[in-house]
Amino acid sequence: RILSQLKYMEANPECVLLGTWAQIMESDKLVDRFHFHPIDEITLRYQLLFNNPFVHSSVLLRRSALLQVGGYTTDPERQPPEDFELWSRLSRIGSIANIGEVLLTYREVPGSMSRSGPTPFKQRLMKICSENIATATQLAIDDSSIQSIVKLTHGDIENLHRKPDFTRIKKVLMMAIDNLGNDDVPITLREDAANKVEIMQAAWMVRKTPLMGLINKVRPVKYIAKRVFSLMRTIKKAK
Repeated sequence: RILSQLKYMEANPECVLLGTWAQIMESDKLVDRFHFHPIDEITLRYQLLFNNPFVHSSVLLRRSALLQVGGYTTDPERQPPEDFELWSRLSRIGSIANIGEVLLTYREVPGSMSRSGPTPFKQRLMKICSENIATATQLAIDDSSIQSIVKLTHGDIENLHRKPDFTRIKKVLMMAIDNLGNDDVPITLREDAANKVEIMQAAWMVRKTPLMGLINKVRPVKYIAKRVFSLMRTIKKAK
């Protein structure tokens, strides 16, 4: 793994952060699950708007860049997730990538902080996501659409006190995508952003129903909710 990463870093001097794919181990057993994070830079930067697309134990960092940004944060209000926080700052000064090979075994621990999801972890995660979207769009971090995107993405809908402007939310996401790579942006990113907005709308519609609890816990239910929203929108247009 290290040899492969070293060769990549030497061939790509602009790269400051390089991860790899990983196979998941549950306790002491390898399972047929993997972290296949994106390998192209534009998609990685897009995913940084919402979450962490790197396996922490797989990363190789360029020392000069690490020193430039000051290393891992020691601010208790920004950690954990100190890895995501550092990747976000590094991404602003250089190139980022993943090697598309399974070069690591990643052990999952059921009681880990990132999996059990205590409120402080989620709040700090959302703060970093807000910063990343603000950086990509050149909007203020407290912009209402940015805050709506982050809260709806991470299941903090109870702290949204008025209906989000979904038309503007979509424009903000497309603005962020445009600033990631101009004409080089894959159409799939725009499609993914549009799908995310539909999921956000569905979550808002069912926020006061028992279904909301499932939406926050079970990923497939999000897509059920999205389909319900799409069907209701079609019926409304037909009328």
